[in-house]
Amino acid sequence: MEFLLLPANSGNSLIPIQRTPYVCQQRYDGSPFLSYPRRVGKAEAGAALSDLMNYRRSERVNPTPIREQESFVQTWLYFGFIAEFLCANSKEGTPNSLKPEGSQEIIDQLYGMLVVQEGETSYVSLDDNKLNELLAIARSRLPESREALIEHYEHLLNCIAHAHPIFSSLPRDFNHTVKYATAALFELVAQAIRSVMSLLGIPRVFGRDWADGYLNEESKKSMMHHGWCPSDIARAEAKFLSIQAMHVIRMLDKSLPKRDHSQCTDVACNIYQIDMNNYNSAHEEPGCLCKDLVIQPQRLDEILQKEDRVPLLCVTGHIHDLKVKLVESGIDTPYVAISHVWADGLGNPHANSLPRCRLAHLRDLVSAINEQNGSSTEPPLIWLDTLCCPAKDGEGKQKAIEKIRLVYHQAKHVLVLDSGLMAYESKAQGSHEKIVRIFTSGWVRRLWTLQEGALARSLYFQFADEAVSLSGLRKDFGEHANSVRHQILALDSMQEVWRIEGFFKRDQHSIEGDQPSLIVLDQALQFRSVTVASDEPLCIGTLMSLDLSAILAVEPKEERMQKVWELLAAEKGGIPALVIFFEEQRIDARGWRWAPQSLLSVTKSIYQANVRIVRWGEGQLGIPTSLGLKVRFPGFRISVLKYEDGKPRNPWPGLKRIPEAYMHFRDKDTGEWYMVSDKRQAYLNSKWTTDEERLEYNKLELFLLHDIADSDKAMIVMRGEGKLLGVNDALYAFPVSDGMKDDKQTQVSGIAVKTERHIIVNLLDPENGYIYTTIGRLAMELRRHEMTDRHLALFERLKDEVGNSSTVLKERMQENEEFKASIKNLRKKMKAMTASVADVDERFVQAVKNFFGPSLVGDVWVLIQDWFNHGYLGEKVDDEQSWYID
Repeated sequence: MEFLLLPANSGNSLIPIQRTPYVCQQRYDGSPFLSYPRRVGKAEAGAALSDLMNYRRSERVNPTPIREQESFVQTWLYFGFIAEFLCANSKEGTPNSLKPEGSQEIIDQLYGMLVVQEGETSYVSLDDNKLNELLAIARSRLPESREALIEHYEHLLNCIAHAHPIFSSLPRDFNHTVKYATAALFELVAQAIRSVMSLLGIPRVFGRDWADGYLNEESKKSMMHHGWCPSDIARAEAKFLSIQAMHVIRMLDKSLPKRDHSQCTDVACNIYQIDMNNYNSAHEEPGCLCKDLVIQPQRLDEILQKEDRVPLLCVTGHIHDLKVKLVESGIDTPYVAISHVWADGLGNPHANSLPRCRLAHLRDLVSAINEQNGSSTEPPLIWLDTLCCPAKDGEGKQKAIEKIRLVYHQAKHVLVLDSGLMAYESKAQGSHEKIVRIFTSGWVRRLWTLQEGALARSLYFQFADEAVSLSGLRKDFGEHANSVRHQILALDSMQEVWRIEGFFKRDQHSIEGDQPSLIVLDQALQFRSVTVASDEPLCIGTLMSLDLSAILAVEPKEERMQKVWELLAAEKGGIPALVIFFEEQRIDARGWRWAPQSLLSVTKSIYQANVRIVRWGEGQLGIPTSLGLKVRFPGFRISVLKYEDGKPRNPWPGLKRIPEAYMHFRDKDTGEWYMVSDKRQAYLNSKWTTDEERLEYNKLELFLLHDIADSDKAMIVMRGEGKLLGVNDALYAFPVSDGMKDDKQTQVSGIAVKTERHIIVNLLDPENGYIYTTIGRLAMELRRHEMTDRHLALFERLKDEVGNSSTVLKERMQENEEFKASIKNLRKKMKAMTASVADVDERFVQAVKNFFGPSLVGDVWVLIQDWFNHGYLGEKVDDEQSWYID
């Protein structure tokens, strides 16, 4: 992985570059890339050349031992793909013996160049020089005609597209470096092809997330050892999608300034959780005894009452004779507004005062920016919230908040002060390192700083030696236009720039709302935080050009987010309907329980945080009503299967119930089977690494899905038609029986429901549905059997003996030898019935193997014993049905 970008400040030699072991047991054969699994017996001989699903299915049924799989993947997807890129392999559809001229020599050269022997260990080494050498070989062997060249690149993109799902299915214990060295290679080649195709006038949109899982536990421990907060690591994983960016992040030292993140989590950084009651402004240097300089709030109030005027600071003198004069801004008054992180000690929630040393240093930093831009304004004019915004609640503070938009837009420059940036020298870092450091800093974790950066016409970031402008960094990246590695990192990191600059249209004197999409808002707010929760609606109001005075007027402050959603809906004609499938905490108020309480938090889920972008982009808009968000989606009414034989629903009391992993229901009209999974449990399951964790969860005996279905009132609201075999977001809900009247007491049509759980609904393909149809048939056959009658009679007898005590009844069932024998006989019968079907029904056997794997085929009988805990019917709700989601 030596060809990946590196930061200059990577802890010197403390963070070693990962080396890729050479694990191949054989060399690549020089034949077509896509059909390699078939040639080595990893896929059926009759499979289509491009059908690598066959290989994945084969791995699920007959998994390859891990070391053998590592060898196979490295031979095929690393060396085989490079050979394909170099035009050294024979083409698809031609005999393997018809290899291109000189191909064997090229493959020999490839192995000789990349495989390095050190002692008894062999490594794969691909550094910049070797990469350039490979590119030179590739250029010399490329087709000459434009048509053939395009065909070659399209073929390579097709190879990459087929390789990507292989990576997604690799087991957890697969060698991390082997996997991601190969992924980084694909990422690099894909970007190179995109660049060439663009030059050829045939742009290609080809996005693949190769970095998922790149930061493993070992990497994260190393990062935390070098100053990273766990929450910053989690944010980086959500915000950056390329291996180039993630490698820079992985190697980036953040040990300065010294901070203790031992009590932080991957959700929150304790450093930025400020206790306003115990906040103390910090001096520039430890031990400084200079006195605070105080601004009188009366003078601030006088200026703030004037239209389009804000107070500015004119700082003169040295620390011991420092003076500050308040100046009224004009439309062309040049000043620098400060954007800072309060955790760094430049704030004061109690009074408009700061230590003189901080003000003197601030004056020097602002003067340096003015000099850098050829301005000789002396002394400089400064706006700083700590001194220019009244500290106490009141009309003056409210006016100051309403003018925040004016302050940061009218500023000639906005200067960002963040101790994590100011601890490192700018001139020692490359542009890629600086931009990654900026967008993983504490400044991007705070909400107020987002609007300050978004409103800025000229944005500077202060490092230890100089302030760097964002526009200058973008220019530096432009100078690396021919570097594929910088192109990849630019595509990734410039998304963060877009999340700052994507809110407003600007000209020299005005700033207009650009009606930014909720996608921009959501992506920009994720992983940021505020000390006071009621500040979030104010910041959103500014960013989205909403009526800030209407939001400020809402009391209590805790209800301001409702006003934000109301204003957004009025502005955009509604709220994207897929918001109902968000898993984040909701507003706890009748009619608003569909609405996220905050856009800052990111709930841990089976989905990555960046998946939320899709939900904001759907076309359907929901309409807020007093009953909930009015939307149109397909759905089901779930009912319990009824049996008219006088027997209880579960005719085999005493049989242990299978722990809930999912539940099934059958479409009442079509007979199709659906599987329902709880999102929260699915997330937990994805994180379990041992059977012990799963067993501990099972001990809780939770049946969250079944308990709702057993009510015989459950509703499922689904995204989409449910006709895809992939994941379908859905809600599990109960109907609201309140006469269906809105706030005007008008009768309305539709179904009003209250959400209980967030779920996933999958339509099973016919073969997998056949499993449950067959199991249901066997269960009903045994239900009618005399063994079941005898077992129920025995149960009723024990029940009569112990009375109404369920605890005593349970103990008697566990102790009674006759009852235990009856349970044992039922299980034997279930096994025998399963075996008899397996002997004559090959379709059933094959479906079970494909769905459960070979090790579980013999245990399918346990599904029979649990059948009557899963017997549910789904009655479709009209796709055009209106729902009121609360």
